[in-house]
Formats: sequence, C-alpha cells, structure tokens
Amino acid sequence: LMSGATVKEEEMTAMRTAFYPIPGDTEADVKRKREYRNAMVNIFISQLDPRMKKIMVPLRIHQETMLKR
Repeated sequence: LMSGATVKEEEMTAMRTAFYPIPGDTEADVKRKREYRNAMVNIFISQLDPRMKKIMVPLRIHQETMLKR
C-alpha cells in the first residue's frame, strides 16, 4: 500500500480488516490490530527523511489520541 501503485478494492478491504477493528472482533483482536498498525507506522516513520519526521511524529500522536476515543 505504500508503493504508490494503484490498489485493488479487494486488497484495500483486506488491509482495512487486518489493521482496524471490525464488529465481532474480540479484545485480543483489537489489541493485535492496534499493535500491528503501530508497528507498520513505526516502520514507515523510520524510513522518512529527518525533516519529515518532525511532521509525522506529531501527526502519529494525534492519530493515536483519536483512535482511543
């Protein structure tokens, strides 16, 4: 999904299901998905130019805050 290539609808649905809670998920599922999501974001941020990290890290903190609501 980070390659810039066009993503098929089936792939996007699979990624949404893997990353975000859906109705019927257990607490363990929700926790696992949160950890998976955080790991992927951390990998993405680790590859950024240091100037971009100054922008992305505050956005990540905002995202985490919004997802806890």
